[in-house]
Amino acid sequence: MNIYLVQRPIEWEAPEKNFEAIEALFQESPPERDSLIVLAEMFATGFSFALDKVGEPEDGPSSEFLRHLAMKHGVCTVGSFPHQPAGGGKGLNRLMAYYPDGTLAVFYDKIHPFSYGKEADHYMGGARLPLFPYQGWTICPSVCYDLRFPEMYRRATLVGGADLFLCVANWPTARRDHWNTLLRARAIENQAFMIAVNRVGEDPLNAYSGDSAVIDPRGRDVVNLNGTDQVGRVEISRDDLTEWRTRFPALADATDEFELLRCVTESR
Repeated sequence: MNIYLVQRPIEWEAPEKNFEAIEALFQESPPERDSLIVLAEMFATGFSFALDKVGEPEDGPSSEFLRHLAMKHGVCTVGSFPHQPAGGGKGLNRLMAYYPDGTLAVFYDKIHPFSYGKEADHYMGGARLPLFPYQGWTICPSVCYDLRFPEMYRRATLVGGADLFLCVANWPTARRDHWNTLLRARAIENQAFMIAVNRVGEDPLNAYSGDSAVIDPRGRDVVNLNGTDQVGRVEISRDDLTEWRTRFPALADATDEFELLRCVTESR
């Protein structure tokens, strides 16, 4: 399967400018049909808390843009946007994916809002982790801060049969090392491919280092875009996944059937 990683700066709270820029990228160099195009977290607005300005219904402009891009090029598209539910209140950081025929593949609301960065003051967490099929893969979506919570990916793998993770992000330069380390960890411990797209550039809150990547089940970079503004293209194969899981069947040894004990006195 061909993957396109769209790593770019995001015009702050300017959806139409971002739609036009992304459209132009693929107008100049159309993607192969049946590929997967992955955009960053809040790809149309940046990581904004101004829901009164950028909040969208589930069928709003960002969702419609993803659908349009999917149908125009015959690909699956993925990205997140600030969703404002009917009735107001806190929003949801919603990831949506569309199949090449324009049907909805999945929507996923970020389970772990970033409390340290005040996201939880404006966005509530989701309560479901839907997996979706594409081109023979079982895909688990995630958004940025979710990456720090391995139990989410573990459950998706052992219970749901996930073999490919998506992580869309606005991950700041200050914690760049964490990003690169955690991406590899999630891939290695679950023997799965990781596809991760981060933004570059700056917004009023942070600077962003990019490092969008595809990582194989052994934890090796298939590609890493470093800090450049670019669209990366890479091909992955299920044969590589199957070969590694067969040759090194660590998942077969996974268990949570053990008793947890807490020592109540310190030995002397």
